[in-house]
Amino acid sequence: TTRTATDCQARKAAISEVESRPTATVSLQAMSKELKQALDELRDPLLPVQGHGLQTLGKLLLKRDRSAVERIDKLCDIFIEHLSHHDSYIYLAAVNGLVAMGDVKTSLVVPRLCQEFAGCRKADKARSENVRLVLCEAISKVARQCGPLLPHYRQFFLNSLLAGCKDDDMFLRTAALSCLSDVVALLRFSLESCLHEVTSCFCAILQCDVEAKPRRAAALALKQMIKGLGSEGLKTTAQVSS
Repeated sequence: TTRTATDCQARKAAISEVESRPTATVSLQAMSKELKQALDELRDPLLPVQGHGLQTLGKLLLKRDRSAVERIDKLCDIFIEHLSHHDSYIYLAAVNGLVAMGDVKTSLVVPRLCQEFAGCRKADKARSENVRLVLCEAISKVARQCGPLLPHYRQFFLNSLLAGCKDDDMFLRTAALSCLSDVVALLRFSLESCLHEVTSCFCAILQCDVEAKPRRAAALALKQMIKGLGSEGLKTTAQVSS
């Protein structure tokens, strides 16, 4: 189809960008043999070979391969482009690559993931639903990996996921709620001024959503939040929901 051809061209362009020569003002480490081989594998017509190339890129980042880390912005483009792949082996490898990248450069990956999650709403509907479901999984994994840095990126996660909770698609609402539940449980008292907004979102879905799955996800998220905040959180939540 036309969309598949367009996605394929975008992936090839992202790969070529990594291999492009630096400008006179930028001095990059020569590309390592492993990095070059991984990029070559991404052009292979066989899906297992492409998946192995994505896995290799993630491993290179985790072991802080200098030539890969210096090209991390462009490698991020490669992983993002492969999230729209129809084969689960490929897009899950891309998710794991983004998670690995988040361990190396959180300041790049978190805003980019959340921006992509929000931006897909304006893209082709069939494509955006699939990609955003995969992005939800990536966002949840990166949030867990942030550890003590999570409060610093709190607003990126909350803004994108709260918007996802209002999506027209039931599966996307459910996925966003599940991911938001993980983020809220990790943030605990770092929710601070966002507590009212998050609680209002959960309560609104419990009261108004016509579908059972989002309501169950909202109930679980509310339970996780109250459990994390303790008795004081229960008092605050009761005040908001009343």
